[in-house]
Amino acid sequence: MQNRKKQQATQASPGTAPLSTNGRENIDLATTSLLYFPFLRGIKEEAVRSLHACMVDQKYGKREYIYLPYEDN
Repeated sequence: MQNRKKQQATQASPGTAPLSTNGRENIDLATTSLLYFPFLRGIKEEAVRSLHACMVDQKYGKREYIYLPYEDN
């Protein structure tokens, strides 16, 4: 059963690179993006990398908070 799951995990959709090689992850960003977001097919790899960087910045970017003084009554 585990071999079947492993085999399914390593099979990619037609026209894409395999998802893993020798049990190690070997997925480049453009291939991953095309697997999960097929509407990105016409976009060049550089643009996909730039888009990914922007998304990461939005998710993990530094946020500054203003802390108001706490009044203990």
